[in-house]
This record gives sequence, C-alpha cells and structure tokens, in this order.
Amino acid sequence: MSGESASPHSSAGLSPTTLVHTGSKRVEQVTIDVLNYDEAGFDHYQTMRADELAGVPADPRVTWIRVEGLHDVETISVVGDQLGIHPLLLEDILDCRQRPKFEEYPQHLAIIIKWFAWEAGSGELATRQVSVMLGDGYVVTFEEEPCPAFEQVFRRIVSGAGRIRRMDGDYLAYALIDAVVDSYFTVLDDLEDRLDLLEDQVLNEGARDISSDIQSMRRALIFLGGLLRPIRDAVDAFHHSDTTLITESMQAFMRDLRDHMYYVFDAAQTLRETVPVLTDVHLAAMANRTNEVMRVLTIIATIFIPLTFIAGVYGMNFHHMPELPLPWAYPVVLGVMGVVATAMLAYFRRKRWL
Repeated sequence: MSGESASPHSSAGLSPTTLVHTGSKRVEQVTIDVLNYDEAGFDHYQTMRADELAGVPADPRVTWIRVEGLHDVETISVVGDQLGIHPLLLEDILDCRQRPKFEEYPQHLAIIIKWFAWEAGSGELATRQVSVMLGDGYVVTFEEEPCPAFEQVFRRIVSGAGRIRRMDGDYLAYALIDAVVDSYFTVLDDLEDRLDLLEDQVLNEGARDISSDIQSMRRALIFLGGLLRPIRDAVDAFHHSDTTLITESMQAFMRDLRDHMYYVFDAAQTLRETVPVLTDVHLAAMANRTNEVMRVLTIIATIFIPLTFIAGVYGMNFHHMPELPLPWAYPVVLGVMGVVATAMLAYFRRKRWL
C-alpha cells in the first residue's frame, strides 16, 4: 500500500520539539487560506506569509485558517508561533508517518487523522494526513495536500448552506472531521465493488487465476484497518474530551460522528473477513477446474486404450495373420474401433462422467 515516504532527514537523535518534516512534498508551495464567517457573511483571502496571521483569531467571527502543504518547516514553525500552537503538536503535525491521534492542550485541542485515495498509477490505496486544531473561536487545519472533504465544507460555508454559518468554531471542527469520516464510506464502497468483481471472476469457470488480485485486496484491507483503528480511537477521545472548547450543544453531533466512525471500522472489518472466504472459494474453484480438465483427459485416454490395443495387434509384423490378406479387413477393423469408441462414450455419458 502506498503510504508516506520517509524523508531524507531523520529526527533520530534530535531533541524533542525539533521540527522535521517526514513525508513527501505534495504541493509546490505552502499556502494559507483565512476564512472569517458568521451568519451575516464571510471574508476570505489567501496568503503565503505566515507572519500575517498575527491577531487573526481575535476576529469575533468564526475563523478557519487552512494551511495546505507541510514540507516548508520554517513556514509551519512561524504559523505555530503566530497562533500559539504547542511545539510538540507541531512536531506531530509535520510527521506524516504519525499514527492518528487526539491531543489536548490548555488553549487548544487537535486531532490528527488520514484521508484515503486510490493512486491511478499503482492502483493502490494511498493516505494523506490532515490535522484539525480547535481553539477558542477558531480552527486551524494542516493538510499534506488539499483534502477534497475540506473543499466540501468550504463550499458549504461560502454558499451559506445548512447550519454551519450559524454555529461556532467547535461545529466547524466537527464538520471537517465528519467530512473526512464520510469520505471513508466512498473508499469502503469502492473496496466492496472490487470484492464483488473478484467474486464474479472466481465464480466464472473460464476466469484466469486471480490469486494476486485477491492478495492485493487483502493487503489493502489490512492497511486500511490498521489506520482506521487509531482513527476510531482518536474520534472517540475527541467525543469524550472534557474541555470548554466544545459546548454542550455539540454532544449530539459528536455522538453521531463517533457512531459513523464505529460503523466505518466495523464495515472495514467485515470486508476484511470476506477475503479469506473468497480465497478459499477461489482455491476450490481452481481445484475444481483442474479436476474437470483431468477428468476430460482421463476419459480421452481411456477411450484410446482399447483402440491402441487393436491397432497394436494388427500392427504386428507376423506373416501368418489370416485377416491381413482379406480385402475387407481394414474397413472392418476401423469400424470395430469406431463402435468401441462410440460405446464407451455412450457408457460415460450414461454414468454422467461427461
């Protein structure tokens, strides 16, 4: 499965809070979008200067600061300084091999999760890291590359659709995480469709050997399950967080988010459990097709045994064989061989061996 490639730089031996990016460069340049909104309207602008964020969260409206790209450590460090993000949290945000987790600090809390996509070239499941940090009236997101699920939330804010413009920053954090979790359903549907296709191929008697395809699907589901478990735990911790940053009115939404995540995890486990069954069916089908081939070959060989015997007898070079001089001997022998073969075929069909 395609995950994050290791950085040429290593954090081994470095002191804690040393910022090192351990991932791939997914975008050309780090960009920062600032979106301020309330029920009356919104303001949006984009910048590449992290030092322009000073005082941004002080806006009385809900503020979403969206950082796209993590490879520029210096820019991320300035963002952290301007927004008062804990250095240990910044270290986790830059580590794209980071296990999904939930972190809580006095001034903010954060959840680091993954979103999934199929890579067109390799046909494998790839991951991208996103981090959602909730502060007092503002949300900061860090994306390895632009997350499609976040784009949906952005369009909802701009269009004023739903309740999002009437809600506080904790609802924005919930909406962003919920959008990522909902995207998992698309991945699961795709995996289920692929499994259905493999099942159809297994049951098709003329299908090729698809053992490698089944094993690729097995690796994808193991890879997915290994990440969904800590994501589920992170979402659960986010739901049970005892913080004033999440209001009481958000509890129903948080429970719904947790339930969605549990459903996704259980669905992924169910799909994973179908792979061994599919493997057994495939092996049984391959063995059955082999048996069918062997049965046909055995029948053919059995039919030729008496024919070969007859041909062998009359192929002996003895001078005193009474039938050889007779003019009708050759067609009679051929006729006998034909009758024997036909009788054997009729017998095999009667026994349902054909």
